[in-house]
Amino acid sequence: MTSKKIGPVHNAALVIIGEDVLGGVCVGSNGPWLGRQLRALSVPISCAIVVPEPERAQEKVIEDLIDACDFVIVTGIFGSTSDEATSQLMARVLGVPLEQNDAVSGDTTPTSVQWGAPGKLVIRPGARIPQGARILWNKTGSAFGYVLQRDHTWICCLPGVPEEMQSLFKEQVLPRLIIEPNSPVESVSMTFRLAALSEGQVAETIAGLVEKEDCVVHVFPGPQGVDLVVEAPRQEILERLRPSIRRVMSWHLYDEDETDVAWVVGEFLRQAGKTLAVAESCTGGLLAHLITEQPGSSDYFLLDAVTYANVSKEVLLSVGAELLATHGAVSMPVVQAMASGVLRLAGADYGLATTGFAGPGGGVPGKPVGTVYVAVAGPAGVDGELRVYSGTRSQVKAQAAHHALTMLYHQLLRDS
Repeated sequence: MTSKKIGPVHNAALVIIGEDVLGGVCVGSNGPWLGRQLRALSVPISCAIVVPEPERAQEKVIEDLIDACDFVIVTGIFGSTSDEATSQLMARVLGVPLEQNDAVSGDTTPTSVQWGAPGKLVIRPGARIPQGARILWNKTGSAFGYVLQRDHTWICCLPGVPEEMQSLFKEQVLPRLIIEPNSPVESVSMTFRLAALSEGQVAETIAGLVEKEDCVVHVFPGPQGVDLVVEAPRQEILERLRPSIRRVMSWHLYDEDETDVAWVVGEFLRQAGKTLAVAESCTGGLLAHLITEQPGSSDYFLLDAVTYANVSKEVLLSVGAELLATHGAVSMPVVQAMASGVLRLAGADYGLATTGFAGPGGGVPGKPVGTVYVAVAGPAGVDGELRVYSGTRSQVKAQAAHHALTMLYHQLLRDS
């Protein structure tokens, strides 16, 4: 294989390897993510399957996919698809031997061809890959991927760790794909990311807009809010609907792609030249984690105070002991005092605070488990909101953190 291009690609199949997802131990994100990437390229996905670990994988199923499609992506749930077992599986499917790759480190060698490596590649000693594979260099972690070709079909094996898989696909695979110009396009779509609405409210709001259009509407709930996806056979239908959806969803719409609300808030703060400090109780640092996941967040994020105990609220945030005794730590007066306190402590333009009962215990009469108070302090004063969430402890924390960011986003809109 001498070409550094992959394709032409007319259709694709996804193979997810992992006992975990079949047994319900975890929910894999690789398949949906890859599906969205291929859909954006107008590459139809003929099939997506999940098979057990490589030792028990259904070789015949994978062989059939390779025969039927011209682009097959194989990835795991967790771990590396370059592990010996997966390499053995692919070698059996393709009918080729495994080749030794002893700790390659340095320039490309004739027996181990690297794609995209800046002169260096490290593979653990003893790693074996199917004959003819081209290694995909990984800048994000230690797991590598590889690409093979059999007749008209390209097989791309990627690591199972989502961050590494996504990095390799975007940096090493995507630029090399040759998409056939006449590839069939089943539909086009647009996504609206919405906050502070339920699925039912979203569906009810847009029902009148789409009922006479040739389109399909999907509403997907998540901790950040709701994603509204509209699919249609032609782009002009979407462009006709877009202004109307923007108008009716204006206050709840924070972006029109897969952008995270934390990124949107961060860009808002950066462009406005404003700063943020956070005080967390029930979210326990998760809010700051979401904020600092965004590159360049040090431009606007000053401080996170995880004030879990009442004494830390008093000492660090100047929340009055009498206020805590009268209203309790999970209350509107306390969360507003926390937001104002962290704003003063950090000298920030905005203070954001959370307090609540994440569960499974801790609720009190009138304030059940899932009760969360969020407050934003800023130039216009301090405002707070109450939410009661359902779900596990982790789910309550995630919903609370994302709602806090959404509330801050709305305050930034008001202040702009």
